[in-house]
Amino acid sequence: MGKKIKFISKKENKIKLLDEAKSIVGESLIEMISDRELTLDGCKSILDFSDTYISLKINAGSLLIYGKNLKIEEFEEKTIRVKGKIKTVEFCLREKSNV
Repeated sequence: MGKKIKFISKKENKIKLLDEAKSIVGESLIEMISDRELTLDGCKSILDFSDTYISLKINAGSLLIYGKNLKIEEFEEKTIRVKGKIKTVEFCLREKSNV
């Protein structure tokens, strides 16, 4: 007989990838739609913002977003959505102490 093939739906695969990403970034999850929208799940607070720069506190440190015409469209509980022309997304991970 032929080989059996197990199909994994895109949704199941996405969930698996998201779970792996959460462990890397300390339970924060980022979703980007092109260079026009970013959604962050796991945002603890807004540290600083302007129309060209947004600094967000996450569990593992901070997330910096640079661009043009940046706007915080929504911030509810721990989820924030940023729209605008996103040029750079930068992680500043907190160093683990050896204590």
